[in-house]
Amino acid sequence: MKLLRLCACGLVLVLLGQIPLINNNEPVRAIAQTALEGWAPLTLIYTSSYIDRPVLAPDLSGALHVLWWGQIPDQGADTPPVIMYMRWDGKQWTEPTDVIVGLGGGQAKLPEALVDASGTLHVVWAGPQLFYSTAPAWAAEDPHNWSAPREIGNGQTILTPDGMAMAPDGSLHVVFAVGSSGEIHHTALTADNQNWALPQSIYLAPSNRTTLFSRLAIDSHGNLHAVWTEAPRPDGYPPLGVLYSRSTDGGLNWSQAVELAGAGYGEGTIVVAPDDTLHLVYNGQAGIEGRYHRFSTDGGLTWSDRVPVMPPDTGGLTGHPGLVTDTRNALYFLGNEATFSEWHGRNWSPLQDLRALTSEQLDYIEQATLTVVGGNQLHVVFWDGRERLWHTWRTIDAPALAPLPYPTVTPTPTSVPTQTPTPDPVLPTTTPLAIAAIAELQPSDIDDPFTALLISIGPGILLVIGVLLISLFRRRA
Repeated sequence: MKLLRLCACGLVLVLLGQIPLINNNEPVRAIAQTALEGWAPLTLIYTSSYIDRPVLAPDLSGALHVLWWGQIPDQGADTPPVIMYMRWDGKQWTEPTDVIVGLGGGQAKLPEALVDASGTLHVVWAGPQLFYSTAPAWAAEDPHNWSAPREIGNGQTILTPDGMAMAPDGSLHVVFAVGSSGEIHHTALTADNQNWALPQSIYLAPSNRTTLFSRLAIDSHGNLHAVWTEAPRPDGYPPLGVLYSRSTDGGLNWSQAVELAGAGYGEGTIVVAPDDTLHLVYNGQAGIEGRYHRFSTDGGLTWSDRVPVMPPDTGGLTGHPGLVTDTRNALYFLGNEATFSEWHGRNWSPLQDLRALTSEQLDYIEQATLTVVGGNQLHVVFWDGRERLWHTWRTIDAPALAPLPYPTVTPTPTSVPTQTPTPDPVLPTTTPLAIAAIAELQPSDIDDPFTALLISIGPGILLVIGVLLISLFRRRA
């Protein structure tokens, strides 16, 4: 009987130990290991003394365009950064080329890129004002094929990444933060006359706050959805929340901004799925950390409760999370330290550490990004230590899209600004964050609390049943 009492007490303790999990407002996420099945080995595609914030732009031919900013190999640290370019055709990469340099020997940084249906590669970038450049996607590796930069931000200085997206009617839209005034501005390039509209302020922060890290998504109805981060003046840290606004008339009028994440959270990324579901993923600052997901199925009018994608102790503000959807409305996430997960409408899959795809020892990883090419190829690009650029990919469960050939057009060469070193450049600096290892923190996709409870107390129940059977057997004997 004493043994039976001990077993019963142990079962009660097991049950009590699960109560906090059941009462937790966020899904139960058990720890699990996940094999990296289907991923290609990591390939080193570029090395330099400084690499910052790669961006990806797929096109309808099945090619992938990669742009980033930083130093050219063997370039002195006293020269301004440039925007670099490479293209993947499904078999090999073009040679890395510096395609955009700052005017008058200045900086060129913070590119955003997309390719339209005609095969034009559109890029907005900071120099430090907001500039716009284009090139034919099939010949963008030649700097002479790029258009002359056009200043489109009304002279405002750009300090953090902006957001760019194309509407169903072919118009190009950009939102950007004006940190000096604490505003968010919107401008657009119309599809018919190719004229950029004068930027208009869509939000003004309180006088003691500034704005930064804007992002933009456009749904199938042409509605614009913008998110950005607020922070205190003058330091821009810590983040004071992620705000959201939308426009249903092409950017002429915007809704009152609403807060989707409070103080301590920032760097939100917003994307729209083919079914027009909006997805937002944002980061927690150091001390809070984690990555969190909210979604809206009614065009941004209401939003779900947040769902954790990565647990705490996995990095603070390390750049916008990588986020992309496929044609079947699945959502794919890539975070710091090349941490990957996917969402299929109910929960997030176990985290995968893509660093395991190489035997090389990797340095810290931030600003990792991903995109879908050809309908069913998921491509990942990230740097480690800001000195090496890596690429991997895998096939996903979505229909393949037949590649469309590029138009047979001969690019018109343009003059290319020459880069002139300046004696006192202002180079961006980033201090690596102390990021906890996540190899032991890979949650499973079990988010049903009753299932999690049954799994956790199952061994205790079996132990009690076994002891009872043994006791009955002894009495009969």
